[in-house]
Amino acid sequence: MANLAEFAGRELVSVDKANIDFGSNKKEEKDDDDTTPSLSTEEADAFCKWFKDEALPDQVSVVRITDRLTSSPAVVTDSESGAMRRMMRFVDTDGSQEMALGKQQLEINPKHPIMIGLNSLREKEPPLAQVLAAQVFDNCLMVAGLMGDGRSMVPRLNDLMLSLVKTATQEFPNPPKPYVAPAKAEMIPDPEMVELAEKLERGELRPPPLDEDEDDEAKDEEEMELNWIDDNDDRTKSTS
Repeated sequence: MANLAEFAGRELVSVDKANIDFGSNKKEEKDDDDTTPSLSTEEADAFCKWFKDEALPDQVSVVRITDRLTSSPAVVTDSESGAMRRMMRFVDTDGSQEMALGKQQLEINPKHPIMIGLNSLREKEPPLAQVLAAQVFDNCLMVAGLMGDGRSMVPRLNDLMLSLVKTATQEFPNPPKPYVAPAKAEMIPDPEMVELAEKLERGELRPPPLDEDEDDEAKDEEEMELNWIDDNDDRTKSTS
């Protein structure tokens, strides 16, 4: 692909190249600028200068703003081929031809929350901001296939996690306890009711006698049931 410069009358350009014009719609850009937080021009210039001169002076040669990125905070451009470096490491079995990585050109996304937060941290927490800048740069190298040994990031990641834990602990010194459903209350039987139930089972208690009115109503209901049974029997005999 490196030798293919044109296809169907169109010039082919690597996406890793710097200053690529993607021909984006200016109306869409304007609408996006009105709703998306972003570093101002002055903030972006100062941030790029800090990133290059103070945060990573030995790793980057150029830091500039780009509008090509949407979900990524930064990208390295005009770098050597990551595939070529992987092939050289595969051929170099004894590790005697380690390829030194030169300074890189970095393009940052001024609308990404990480970049906006990092710009604020560089004045409030300079040491933490430098650690974050180094991690952003290593992430870009990893994506581009230029990271030689990813284990070098582990101590820095541990420091970042420790800082996150300390911050969360300071903000929430007494975290709310998890909800525990109350235990169901045990039903304690009434001793008197238990005694009455046992006497009923043994036949020692008899139901109280019915009142006269209740007795008459019971007799009437019994008589109606008997009459209904007799009527049904008569109908059955006549049918047969």
